[in-house]
Amino acid sequence: SIGGFNDVKHKIIEEVIMPLQYAKICRRIGVSPGRGFIVYGPSGCGKTHLLSCVGEESGLYMESISCCEFINEIETEKIIKRAFANAKNASPSILFFDNFEVLSQTGHQASQNAINGHCSHIFMKYLDSLRKEKCDVVVICATNAIDSIHPSLRRHGRFDVEISMGRQLSAAEKFDILQSCLSSTQYEADIDLESMQIEDDMQGFLACDISGIVREAGLLAVVDAIHASNGDENLLLLDENIPTI
Repeated sequence: SIGGFNDVKHKIIEEVIMPLQYAKICRRIGVSPGRGFIVYGPSGCGKTHLLSCVGEESGLYMESISCCEFINEIETEKIIKRAFANAKNASPSILFFDNFEVLSQTGHQASQNAINGHCSHIFMKYLDSLRKEKCDVVVICATNAIDSIHPSLRRHGRFDVEISMGRQLSAAEKFDILQSCLSSTQYEADIDLESMQIEDDMQGFLACDISGIVREAGLLAVVDAIHASNGDENLLLLDENIPTI
């Protein structure tokens, strides 16, 4: 499940998912859906998780590629070519490139990375082919360094929409994220989440910080239970002894 950033979720659903799901209607009325979207914000704000969840919930084919895995020009070109081919064959579909700044940097940054110059042109070629071939494929990229993305990509016809996740989370959104993180855990039924001073206790927190707190609390509960049972795993696995946060 996804917590917080409802405005971003709605924008992605309405501008990415729905036009793909109803591509025939878009063509019938003469509307060309966007082919490229960039979602940007600080590291740890939840970009990757949100996009992965929205894509999964849509029921559309989605292929995710981490640009951090790109090693050299030859392998990177193969990955890009294969990803676009898979997406076209499975259309309507979504291609998701995470850490996109690794692939498309500008100026001095690009000159420091031999992969960037050649492979960013390869990427542009395949991105442009989606519009020429009228494929029902959308490319979404996530980055924490929007200003490093090459200007030739940040234009209409390539990446038509840029969506920011850089703002501070509201108390309600932090609460939503906390509930989402706790939903997959065993936690005390008498914990009153509503009474928590989220605005004071989680000032400046990102989604990853809230997730980290829940994980840490869970690990502490496990350690306490192990000590209490003298390390008896069979005893710990009984329903009444399952550790709770």
